[in-house]
Amino acid sequence: MALTTPALAHPESAPELVNRYITVVVHGPQLEISVARLYGQGPATDLRRRADGDDDGQISDLEREQLEQQLGGEAPSWLTVRLNDREIRPLVHLSVDMGGQRGTGRHPLVVEARLPMPRVGSELNLELTPGPPPPRHGETEVMAVLGSGWELVASRGPGGSKALLHKPTAHSQDAIAFVLRRRSAASPGWPRTILPAGALAALSAGLFLWSRRRRR
Repeated sequence: MALTTPALAHPESAPELVNRYITVVVHGPQLEISVARLYGQGPATDLRRRADGDDDGQISDLEREQLEQQLGGEAPSWLTVRLNDREIRPLVHLSVDMGGQRGTGRHPLVVEARLPMPRVGSELNLELTPGPPPPRHGETEVMAVLGSGWELVASRGPGGSKALLHKPTAHSQDAIAFVLRRRSAASPGWPRTILPAGALAALSAGLFLWSRRRRR
């Protein structure tokens, strides 16, 4: 299925920084908004040690779930979303992807919070206001990914009025806006091989954020 993606989006894991990627995906009648934090080796080590409650050097399933609950309490402050001039509920689903590494060593990881909306109208006026940046913040990107039948009408942010990708400065809390319109009916559901529901961001530098999305 065809997707329109920002060609310059290039998530990277910086060794001592936390990069932040805010993504809007529309496909068929569905909308999903996510905030992914890519923790480089240094800050990921701190987070892993925080999760290792019994100090055995390994993060159990229970410890990971407890970390997800803790971070889930923080996630609503990561992003404010207004849809068609109404503020909508905060990010509600949070997951931690450790990339198969359960130890407390220097291994990158991804924390992603999502807001899925299974049915939206054919014209969306979205305003996304990033919350305070995470400690040891590196870069922030705000991007829109459009499924078949969707088009960008207008955009507001540092990338310009027709941009699908914006790169605000580190401490900017100015709203990024996208006006999106559905031109025609599209096949229902998410593209199964690219953007299934329950997505997780890519860990590896140089991979597009959406290319590693998968079911948990």
